[in-house]
Amino acid sequence: MFRTLKEELTPQEVGEYIKRHKSKINRYQRLQSYYLGEHDILQDGAADKDKDNKLVNPYPKYITDFNVGFFMGQSIKYTATALDEEEDDRFLEEYQRVCNYNNEAKENLKLAKTCSIKGEAYEILWIDLNGNIKFKAIEPDSAFLIYDTSIEDRVKFGIRYYVSEVDKKIITNAYVYDDKAFYYYTDEETSGIFMLVETKPHPFGAVPLIHFKNNEELQGDFEQIITLIDAYNREQSNTLNDMDQFSDAYLALTNYAATDKEDIEGMKKRRVLLLDSDGDAKWITKDVNDTWIENFKLRLNKDIHKFSFTPDFADESFGTNLPGISLRLKLLTAEELRNTKEMYFRESISKRMDLIASYLNIINDSELIRSQIKMQFSDSLPQNILELTQIVQNLSNDVSTETRLSLLPFIENPSDEMDKKEKEEQEKSEEDYSKLESMFKFKNKNTDQKVVEEDEE
Repeated sequence: MFRTLKEELTPQEVGEYIKRHKSKINRYQRLQSYYLGEHDILQDGAADKDKDNKLVNPYPKYITDFNVGFFMGQSIKYTATALDEEEDDRFLEEYQRVCNYNNEAKENLKLAKTCSIKGEAYEILWIDLNGNIKFKAIEPDSAFLIYDTSIEDRVKFGIRYYVSEVDKKIITNAYVYDDKAFYYYTDEETSGIFMLVETKPHPFGAVPLIHFKNNEELQGDFEQIITLIDAYNREQSNTLNDMDQFSDAYLALTNYAATDKEDIEGMKKRRVLLLDSDGDAKWITKDVNDTWIENFKLRLNKDIHKFSFTPDFADESFGTNLPGISLRLKLLTAEELRNTKEMYFRESISKRMDLIASYLNIINDSELIRSQIKMQFSDSLPQNILELTQIVQNLSNDVSTETRLSLLPFIENPSDEMDKKEKEEQEKSEEDYSKLESMFKFKNKNTDQKVVEEDEE
């Protein structure tokens, strides 16, 4: 974590912070490589290239994809919990409009995936050419925050940088953000000397760069078990090497006189050996303890799943007809990991809301608040819909409609669902009124006709 007491950064200090941050990039790149299947075993050399199988077992991808799907497989639901607060409803409506414009579900999924791989991620907010709020996930390889020295860890600056090539020149571009403006710097030919090019104010009222954390230690989901994965890769590769060596075993001939090239070729063709009385022929193979090796690989596999808090669905204990409670018990460690992710993600989403509310208040000269906006994260486990609907029905006298609707996994936006229901009831009421009105008109018409007939008589 970078800290400073200064209120402004000089170009030299910007370059120094970027230089210090670059020391982390090798770690980020290694973690990304493991996710992509580019493991260390592929770089290891061997004396016999013909018998050097290198098998990669993509545990990192399995671990990340499961955890991201389990954590962020369903969109976050937002509800206004204070029924009497019109400002909450107004902000929620504006916030959801911004989220829809930015495809928030996709962005959240990308943030969660980057956090799972590298332990952290960033999000930048800006105003596009149409005057709309935009936000986008940023890799931690190219962004970081600078805090003050207080116990509250207040963010003072955010820096985002990247390298580009212009007219065959390598240029490092850096954007420095504070609570009022952003400052654009460039460093030509990566000399380490940055020059201020442009300064522009921004309307967010705080640094528009948000830090998303995977956990307190900022570690990826598979980072602590890379050595176990490497060991499993080696054992699988060595097993295949042994199989290849068994297929290419040497034939030892004892007291076999005809051993020139033509004799051996003839022996292979006729599949006949003519040995002397004290002669012998046998294959020379490596004595492999298959049981010990397989047990060791099973132990490695179990340890990889155990220490990454990731369930092994190939395990026989995962039956095909497990009831919901039993399945959740087997996924207890994964659920604990998901809760940790949710806690840190919720904090960052709240900062996103604060920045959006600040901008909306500035341009609309209003005082929108978001203090009573509730976020609901849902796992992607199969749900017992019948059981949930019964719970919702039983809570009808004690819990608000919006809160009850948020319990149902197939309803993405409880507020919109309430609006649809209200509109539906209004249309039905108008239709019933129209039918009732038509019925009265018909009845009155018949009554009038009967009166006329009686008068004629």
